[in-house]
Formats: sequence, C-alpha cells, structure tokens
Amino acid sequence: MKRILAMVLLLICLCGCGSEQPADTGELPEQLCQPGPGDRVAEIETSAGTIKLLLFPEYAPQACENFESLAAAGYYDGCSVHKIIEDFCIQMGDPTGTGSGGESIWSEGFEPEFSDQLHNYVGAVGVATGDSGLGGSQFYIISGGEVTEELAAEMTAAGYPQQVVDSYLSTGGQPLLDYRYAVFAQVYEGLDVVQKISGKNADELMRPERTITVKSVRVYQLEPEA
Repeated sequence: MKRILAMVLLLICLCGCGSEQPADTGELPEQLCQPGPGDRVAEIETSAGTIKLLLFPEYAPQACENFESLAAAGYYDGCSVHKIIEDFCIQMGDPTGTGSGGESIWSEGFEPEFSDQLHNYVGAVGVATGDSGLGGSQFYIISGGEVTEELAAEMTAAGYPQQVVDSYLSTGGQPLLDYRYAVFAQVYEGLDVVQKISGKNADELMRPERTITVKSVRVYQLEPEA
C-alpha cells in the first residue's frame, strides 16, 4: 500500500492531473519501436562493443541537446563506465571516472524533463543526477529488472496506462525510477553489450573491477533508404 501511495503521489505531483496518457492501442509504445527516417540516433562505441540509442528530443529537449553537444565536443571520449549494478543499470559520462564529476554544456545543472511517454524499461537511457536532482553529463542505461504481476497490479492501481504496464511485463525494467529520473533515449541495438557490461564484477562501491571505456559517441539523423 505504501508503494502504491508513493507512486500515486509521484504521478500526481510530477505529471499533473491534466497530463495526457498514451492511448492503449495494443501496439508497442513509441519508445520501444525501431527508429525510422528522420529520427535522431547515437552510437556509443565502448571497449565492450557498440550501443545504439534512439533519442527523444521532442520529449526531453534539454537532455538531448546536452547529450548531443557533449558528444560532438568529444566530452565522452575516454570516459569509463564508473558504476555497475547487476541486473539494474550501468552508468557513465563522468570524465573523472569517480561518479562525482562532469557538467552540462551550460556549466550548471538542468531540471529533469519527465514525460509520461518515456519510462525506465530495460534499455532506457536516463539522466543521472546527484543530490541536487539536476542533470549534468552523466547518464545511466537500464540493464535489467523483472516486473512481477504484483508490481504490475500496483502500477495499474497507481494510474499507469495498461499499455505501459504490459510493456513493463514483457520488457522488464525499473518502474520505481519513473518520475524520479528522466529518460531521454532508448537502446535499440546493442542491449547485449549493456547486459554484458552489467554482468561484470564490481566492488562494494559498484565500480567495475575491469575498466570499460567509451571510445566515442556519434549522433546523427537517419536518412531515408535509397
């Protein structure tokens, strides 16, 4: 009951009573669809393999602008995966490698952009925030998490659309992060790389015992096929 009430309060306070919910069409949510012509995508080349992301600038414009600009400037090149929580998430984007550094393109934190179109499914990419609750350069990728029928029932009671609940049940993820950490992208290729990294051994501070490095991040727009 406490968890349900907490989720209800988050939905009401952060989304607002009048926010539109995605329609239950029986189709996959936009977030989980493959990218098409005109979409903005990113390729993160790591020492463990390549991860491809679909960006959502229409729902998270500041987060996407920040990510794209930092990537274009080579800010992420050489950064390491500095946090691993097995079957939960991996985190990167801090040039100091400590989890305490990094800054946005504005040299100050930016407010989270919550959207009821974006959720913390497996493969979701979100803005990692510190105690301030503001975004900088760091981001996380959800690597796992089973959503049980019990949790799904609590989500339904909290007002989640059935389409979202069903997607969590089939895809997995971390719904308790919704409306606490803002999603801005989704892995559409290379989820196996994310999960391989997530399975690496980490110490008691959740730091990987073997360094995984970001070699480069490239962002571009998909063009129509010839």
